[in-house]
Amino acid sequence: MDLFEKGMFVKTPAWHEKGIVVPNWASSFAEASELAGLDWDVYSTAIPGIPGWAAIRRSDTEEPIWVAPDTYTPVTHRMFGEVVDEVLRVEVGSGIDALTVLDGGRSITATVFLPEPLKVPGDDSQLWPYYNLSDRHDQKGGLRTGPGLIRVVCANTQRVAESQMDVSSLGRVFRHTKGITAHWDSVKEAISNDLRFARQVMNDFNETAQILAVEPFGKEKVKQFKHRWLPVTTSMSPRSRTYTESLLKSFDDAYSTSETRVGNDSAWAVYQAVQEADQHSFPSRSREGLVRRQWAGGSDYAARGSKVLLDMVGLSSRRLAAPTSL
Repeated sequence: MDLFEKGMFVKTPAWHEKGIVVPNWASSFAEASELAGLDWDVYSTAIPGIPGWAAIRRSDTEEPIWVAPDTYTPVTHRMFGEVVDEVLRVEVGSGIDALTVLDGGRSITATVFLPEPLKVPGDDSQLWPYYNLSDRHDQKGGLRTGPGLIRVVCANTQRVAESQMDVSSLGRVFRHTKGITAHWDSVKEAISNDLRFARQVMNDFNETAQILAVEPFGKEKVKQFKHRWLPVTTSMSPRSRTYTESLLKSFDDAYSTSETRVGNDSAWAVYQAVQEADQHSFPSRSREGLVRRQWAGGSDYAARGSKVLLDMVGLSSRRLAAPTSL
């Protein structure tokens, strides 16, 4: 179910083929709103006869879209536009790739295209990250922001994008409380700092991946890596031994395929094989679960493999998650 009402998308239509498709990224929230047909805002009114509660209404129809305690202070579309424009200001060369109105107006989402791609060794295709922002008036009410690889075009993609925010430690939620308006400048400053940090994390990933791609990692090192990553010992229980040997076999199978190789045998090939073995041995049961694991670096086994590999090549101070698998 897409729960789509209105929206604008740049160049590529949404899967549901609704909304307006435009050729260029919008350079401001005002421009994107005009293209998407977002010409109303939200406001709060008391509910007669029900003290302590308020109705959140649309200014175009005056119909309520949510009911909340009277301490609930909605982030208006004007305020939401201010934080979107702040992201555009901080990330030079960015633009609004999608703006959607979802669920009867209970959710407004903006997907900002970030101009520098993630670089995957051995893959010449470009993987462009986004910065997603949503203003929600529902059970998850709040202003939510964070980086990801999902362009939000419907309720389902919004859920997946927010899952990336939740597990990446790079997302943030600002609740609709009375304090949010009093500290609005601090909110915008926090989002600016979050974006700068997210960009640094992405740059670190690019740099680390490129280092691993040219780091020689021959058969003897692979053997040492496997022993340090998943040692098989006589003290293991039969069940643990079976799990470990199964994962090691999956690693060997993945490592032996050409898809994981980048030129000569490299540390990056080992990293790729760890990720593939992890997904093969412990598959996620849902798309959302897959996103959560991949963005966070896989299972505990995959995280341990990444750590051992980075230690062996002298990069123990770095962190290498797996956003490229999405």
